[in-house]
Amino acid sequence: MKFDLKANEEKTLNVTHFRVYHLISTWNVMVHSIPAGDPSFTQSYFEGFLGKVFYRGSNERAYWKDPAYENRTFILTSIEDNYIRVIDVHNGRL
Repeated sequence: MKFDLKANEEKTLNVTHFRVYHLISTWNVMVHSIPAGDPSFTQSYFEGFLGKVFYRGSNERAYWKDPAYENRTFILTSIEDNYIRVIDVHNGRL
């Protein structure tokens, strides 16, 4: 998946849990996660909440087997214009 992210704009990114995604951006981004009932910001590995490297852990819960919990939504935003590429590492495709 490839897209432009303008300054102060937000884009939603739906992903399947228990997968690894590689997000490549030209500038720093902020990642906000909205799983059911548990909104949270993802802290960047090096730079606080704005950055280019993010790691997010996951643990399996019984109710995640329910199709309603199949995907997780992330909201991306930035203070600068960005070009974003998201790669599904397992399948090796954008």
